[in-house]
Amino acid sequence: MEESIRTFMNFLKADKKNRCQVLVAALFRKNKRGSADPTLLLLLKKVNKKKKSRVKDLRRSGKCSLGKRRLKEEEEMEILMGLIDLKVVSRVLRMSELNDEQLHWCEDKMSKIRVSDAKLYRDSSPLFFPAHTS
Repeated sequence: MEESIRTFMNFLKADKKNRCQVLVAALFRKNKRGSADPTLLLLLKKVNKKKKSRVKDLRRSGKCSLGKRRLKEEEEMEILMGLIDLKVVSRVLRMSELNDEQLHWCEDKMSKIRVSDAKLYRDSSPLFFPAHTS
């Protein structure tokens, strides 16, 4: 199971466009954001980036063994799963056609991940992605 999760994480890491491709796509594409609220979209991207940074900091601090406690295997897996959740949300937020229902799914998905007191709290209950309606 863990190997499958790590393989999926590698897939998500590979799902990055270089900056030139993103810039060219943004310049030559028509507004295809659908009915998504641009203010909410920008806010969610900002929150996603901040949460991802905080979760990565947790992982980094757990690897350092200079007087700090090392992460347990369960904590490492929770951090990995949290990063995967945030990466999936990040990928959804980059979709060309996005509606409000999908934006709210992203918001709900990110609200299930909290970082406080140098610990990750993640609700693992499933949250099904809304079907795209054309």
